[in-house]
Amino acid sequence: MDLIIQALQELPQTKFCIIGDGKIKNDLIQLSVKLKVSDRVLFLGYKKDAYKYLPYFDVYAIPSHSEGFPLAMLEAAAYGKSIVASNLSVFKEIFTGDEISIFDLNDEKSVPNAIERAFLEKEKLSRNAKLKYGNVYSPDNFVSRYLAIYTKLLLE
Repeated sequence: MDLIIQALQELPQTKFCIIGDGKIKNDLIQLSVKLKVSDRVLFLGYKKDAYKYLPYFDVYAIPSHSEGFPLAMLEAAAYGKSIVASNLSVFKEIFTGDEISIFDLNDEKSVPNAIERAFLEKEKLSRNAKLKYGNVYSPDNFVSRYLAIYTKLLLE
């Protein structure tokens, strides 16, 4: 999250909304004040069913340093959101560079570029991510694949 807040210095038209609470929330608030971008960072705190806020966002950011299976990223794709993500291998296994905008965690300068790309190519990225979600990760697709596996096992 700190990388996104830092990137706001180079993106004067961009605002950032953070849903959730955690140990670093106060640090992030202080960082936004220090960098003079606090007027463009909205801290909503914990929200039940946070995915319901996705329709109100232009771009979804997932700047994780580590991640298991990124369910929140899939929710954003299901809503047809353009996605900005750190270059974790798990993200690149799920989506390609034609489906999401990726930045390098070790290169702070890559973050504003990835965010700009997510906005500039919003239509293409959101369409491609939503298609990938529907074709591979949607509940219907999962059910079909499991049924095929079970059917094959029963026939053996």
